[in-house]
Amino acid sequence: MSLTTSRIFVDTTSGHHILKIGNYSTFLSVLSPPFTVGGHSWRISYHPNGIDTRRLRRTPCISLYLILDGRVPSKLVKARFHFRFAPPADQERRHHPACFPSKRNTRREAHFDSGEVLFVSHGIYGCEEFIKKKELEKSVHLRDDSFAIR
Repeated sequence: MSLTTSRIFVDTTSGHHILKIGNYSTFLSVLSPPFTVGGHSWRISYHPNGIDTRRLRRTPCISLYLILDGRVPSKLVKARFHFRFAPPADQERRHHPACFPSKRNTRREAHFDSGEVLFVSHGIYGCEEFIKKKELEKSVHLRDDSFAIR
């Protein structure tokens, strides 16, 4: 009887990108400049009037999508990503808002966790209803007609 062994190494990389939206009240859909995480080029697609991809219509919500920006020859790219509001620049080092409510704060924070997703070349995955526009407009995240997503 022979004994064999093997080792498996998983290469994981993490990073983040901040998408800043200025002039929110007059902004149209936008595709972010490319950014690199894990050796792949990505973009964020932002839609202030939402996109319901199943019914091909607009929604009263903000939609956010992550796009694998490029060709990935003969393989899939496994990713897990989150969308949430970035803290204002003056609070960035002092405060990192929770994605989920704490016992003290029962108000739900807008966030999106993709879970594990397999991207193909130029693949897109995201959140059709990140936050309702009316909720954003009443929130602390919208300051001087601007906000940021991390």
